Amino acid sequence: MAIAYVNSGTGRDYSGPSSAALTAAATSLTAGNAIIVGARWFDPTNTITVSSVTDTAGNTYGAGPAKLTSGSEQLAIWFALNVSGHASNVVSMNLSAAVQYWGVVTAQYSGLATSSAYDTTANATSGGGTMTTGAFTTDTADEVLFALAQVAITGETWSPTAGGGYTIRAQDASNVTVVQDKIVSAIQTGVTTSIDCSDAGTTKSMLVATFRAAAGGGGGGNPWYAYAQMRQRTDLWWKRRHWIWVPAHA
Repeated sequence: MAIAYVNSGTGRDYSGPSSAALTAAATSLTAGNAIIVGARWFDPTNTITVSSVTDTAGNTYGAGPAKLTSGSEQLAIWFALNVSGHASNVVSMNLSAAVQYWGVVTAQYSGLATSSAYDTTANATSGGGTMTTGAFTTDTADEVLFALAQVAITGETWSPTAGGGYTIRAQDASNVTVVQDKIVSAIQTGVTTSIDCSDAGTTKSMLVATFRAAAGGGGGGNPWYAYAQMRQRTDLWWKRRHWIWVPAHA
């Protein structure tokens, strides 16, 4: 099965109060799918970390790439695979201490591998209007490239860089935290990820994580199809080897 985006949820508080649980709005979660969670928060000490990610359905989450620090702004990506479903699933990223000025985004996908899905990462920081990561290479053809970005000011406008093939999937209501993605079907060699922001002066950062598709998605990749083709070739060879007449079209 090919990778497909399903839905997303967001949450944020940029008004000043502190919280150690960064919680997104409820979404419908389908059993067997995957959910990727991205969050940003303000931490001038650069010491606060993610202690866990939890949800209503009781799924188990693991960390993706290392937390990205840009000044006092932090970015983190976690994920859960082969999830248990829930009609109104609420996800919380739980931190080691309370923080201010936080946003969180969830994105649900079908078709991701049920284990060992996380592949590689890249990141970017910028004070200009466009951020571009360093180059990265995926190790399989079918993957989703998940890019989490933030700007340290509210009310800006985000857009995918022209020609990059990315789609904005979700952004919090203050337009501080945003996710764009790209679903690919060929190995990405030495590629970069970019995103445009209407603000050209404030510090921005982006963290990318790529995730592999489940194996055997295409018709030719079906193991039973491959087995049948092998048996057909083997039987034909045996008949010809033993001088059994075989029609020319066989």
